[in-house]
Amino acid sequence: MKMKNYLLITLFFLCSIQIFAQKVPQEWYLDLNINRYIPIEKWQESGMGIGIGGKMIIPLTKKFVLRNSADIMLNTYSDGPFTATDVSGNALGNLGNTSVDLSIGLIPTIHYSLHENFSVGTGLGSRILLKSVTAYDGNTQLKNTSVNDYYKPFMPILPIEMSLKINKILLNLRYEYSLLNKIKGDLADYKTERYGIVSLEIGYKIK
Repeated sequence: MKMKNYLLITLFFLCSIQIFAQKVPQEWYLDLNINRYIPIEKWQESGMGIGIGGKMIIPLTKKFVLRNSADIMLNTYSDGPFTATDVSGNALGNLGNTSVDLSIGLIPTIHYSLHENFSVGTGLGSRILLKSVTAYDGNTQLKNTSVNDYYKPFMPILPIEMSLKINKILLNLRYEYSLLNKIKGDLADYKTERYGIVSLEIGYKIK
């Protein structure tokens, strides 16, 4: 799926929100988040990341609200140290590595209020990978970075959230579970990479 299709999906998503939002009162929040990428496979190591985004909250009933969240996020993780070799198979030494993913998240959820200021929710969202790069450390004979072209650009996710509202501040804790293998192409036939993302969003009400 090309970037053009991603933009069309995004525009459709936003237009659908706007059509509904014109008929009911809504709240708007600007979010900052810190996150932890948690690989399900044991050969990877988790890492910390940051992000920025926004959220629109639309009341549906007295207890239920629709939340439309969008963010751009950096996630970091590592495959752990490994021994590099040249084209002849000679060892070049051990290398450490850190990968960074830049992605856009579109995450609609339905929240149920357990208390006036506390709610839980879930839904079905997506994360669109813009770029993934790995940086290597420990050997100058190899390139310092490489682009991970074997990752799928589109990933459906299952979000689970808890939220606490304090005046104009909205604290939101979310776990995103990836529903597909992240790896694409022939490599996916014998390698699986699944992950979760835990993020803490701190939102400020702007409207």
